[in-house]
Amino acid sequence: MHTLKTFQSRIKKITQQMKKTSLMVLYNPPAVKRNGDVMYEYRGDSNFLYVTGINMPDIIFCIDCHGESWIFLPKRTDEQIRWMGEVVSLQELRQLGIPKKNILTKDDFQKHFAELLKSYQTLYCSFGENSHFENTLFQYIRQAVLGQYRAGILPISLRHVSEIFYPLRQIKEQEEIQILKEGCGLNAQIHNDLIRFSKSQTFPLWERDLKAYLESKMRFYRAERLAYPSIVAGGNRANILHYEKSNGKISKKDLVLVDAGLEWKYYATDITRTFPAGGKFTYAQKTIYEIVLSAQKKAIQKCKPNSNLDKVHKAALQEIVKGLWDLGFFKKVPSLDNPDQWERPKTMSEVFKKKLYRHFYMHSTSHWLGLDVHDVGIYRDKKQAISLKPNMVFTVEPGIYISKDYDFVPREFRGIGIRIEDDILITPQSYEVLTKDAVKEIEEIESI
Repeated sequence: MHTLKTFQSRIKKITQQMKKTSLMVLYNPPAVKRNGDVMYEYRGDSNFLYVTGINMPDIIFCIDCHGESWIFLPKRTDEQIRWMGEVVSLQELRQLGIPKKNILTKDDFQKHFAELLKSYQTLYCSFGENSHFENTLFQYIRQAVLGQYRAGILPISLRHVSEIFYPLRQIKEQEEIQILKEGCGLNAQIHNDLIRFSKSQTFPLWERDLKAYLESKMRFYRAERLAYPSIVAGGNRANILHYEKSNGKISKKDLVLVDAGLEWKYYATDITRTFPAGGKFTYAQKTIYEIVLSAQKKAIQKCKPNSNLDKVHKAALQEIVKGLWDLGFFKKVPSLDNPDQWERPKTMSEVFKKKLYRHFYMHSTSHWLGLDVHDVGIYRDKKQAISLKPNMVFTVEPGIYISKDYDFVPREFRGIGIRIEDDILITPQSYEVLTKDAVKEIEEIESI
């Protein structure tokens, strides 16, 4: 993954942003039970991974504004070590710069935390993520605050770790960019393989067949895990934005929408491709696909330093509205305020004003990408979209969704759902499409 130098550099950047006389507490939560005595595959807190690279459950990490750090590990008996191995090696912890005297067990946390709080006026931690740990933490804080009041010392000020981590994680380091490029390249290859696989099958085909092929390929290429639950949606089910059942049948003439990403060295990749299961687009499918692809290309052209994601979204939206307007989709559409009433807009401006496009395109075009698939980082500052900067990474994913129940559009278009998504890196002068190897031109898809 990352070098030791990377983690040491990150710790330095974090401590430089912390208030004077402050302490930060990070927590990797315990593993979650799936059923019986089986646990879900573990994946730790992204902030914890960013600072330590440790992906083990139930660990507390503290660091102060001067860079001194403490770690509290779950105690394991010899028998538990035999079955599950060490929590983390002493050598790894020492390499992170944690002194041996500060490598402790979780049983020691309450006593040491109470002592630590006597020396700090500001505490950084996460809220609303792990209620059991937070309740315990706040109980300790309350006891410390009461003690400080009695001693005539000001109480502890609480701050959320996001104010430190969001700006740091939003601008990717060179090592992070290299990891994302590797992961995106593999994900693109797998999406291409899936299109070939679909064409080679006999029909009807099951969505779960495609999903099994897709996810087994991710494991084959040594991805740690999925970045998020895969969406494999045939036909009208592509109009369910977060469809995860993958239990429907696919006919040879259906479009298949696949939104899937692997996690590579803890970094998420995120690609969506829509393709004809049997290899050839119908006229209606091709018509809508061309609008979405054009919208994505227009949006990507807005990806450059000092632009912003509002401009990216607006470019995609304008192209989608224009394309659907030219097809006559807005001649008569239900009112969004009252579905029993009809709207007959005279101009595209009226479509935008009344947001009638939301019948067909109801989500934003982009989200940040990194250790989380919907990565951290603000989108707006004082209601203004923030400017794009070099080394920011995000998605561009416009779509058009035409439910089979939309009796106000021509019949041949009903049941078509299309989204096209790529991962974008902002460069010093322009952009780079990290997922460019995933085919998306109609000719490429039909000939692959």
